[in-house]
Amino acid sequence: MLSARPDQKVLGYLGRALSLELSAVQQYTTQARLVATWGLSEAAASLRKEAEEELQHADRIIERMLAIGVAPNASQLRSVKLAADLFALLQINQQ
Repeated sequence: MLSARPDQKVLGYLGRALSLELSAVQQYTTQARLVATWGLSEAAASLRKEAEEELQHADRIIERMLAIGVAPNASQLRSVKLAADLFALLQINQQ
């Protein structure tokens, strides 16, 4: 017999995944705005594209959570990390 209640372990994984994806959206969007102020429009566009991709990932997770009957809740967003130049920003993003 199938359980009507979602597995709590799965919900935990989905919640953490959603938090990570939304943290990445916040990170890339902020970095895009920062490098735009430096006049690096091509790098800013690239970072905005990364943010859009992460938002699509978050959307898929939200869709799955709703499909199993759970309200999405990303409660642990990571803080944004910035740097003084583009190279340092890109290094942060590799971590």
